[in-house]
Amino acid sequence: MHSRRMLVAAVGVTVAGALSLTGCASGSGTDGVKIGAVIHGLDNPFFVTMQQGMTDAAAEYGASVDVQAPSGNNDVKAQEAMLAAMAKDGYDCVIVDPFSADALNGGIAALTTEGTPVVNLDTPVDAAGLAAAGGKITAFIGSDNAAAGQMAGTALTDTLGTAPRSEEHTSELQSRLHL
Repeated sequence: MHSRRMLVAAVGVTVAGALSLTGCASGSGTDGVKIGAVIHGLDNPFFVTMQQGMTDAAAEYGASVDVQAPSGNNDVKAQEAMLAAMAKDGYDCVIVDPFSADALNGGIAALTTEGTPVVNLDTPVDAAGLAAAGGKITAFIGSDNAAAGQMAGTALTDTLGTAPRSEEHTSELQSRLHL
């Protein structure tokens, strides 16, 4: 439950950030603001929670959010089509969580060329590739997975006293970490 609350809070910050990028203040200044979001497939509970967090945050700020996701995981073509449609529909800001670093460069470039701020969520885009396509990211919100992995390794070593060297540590590790 704790991780779900953290995710919802992070997504709320994302929507609040998107609202600030449109030049709107909190409260009634956000009425009528239209935010689009293209995320991963909703067959994953993580992204269902992300969608709910965006919806809740938009309602709190008086904005509207249109969260779209492909029906299957890793369906880049569906994400591209959704982003292309959003580029034509006059969104004030678009949030993207692409399947890969270069998957949506064309769609992002089309949005930013028109002056639409784009918030990159979770999976960072390749800045050089995006720049070559004529686009840019207004803001990135995500984690540093390399640093998180380092922290996890340190926590495991601290918990066990030494780095695990074999499968025999698995049950001991699970019981100490309450897995």
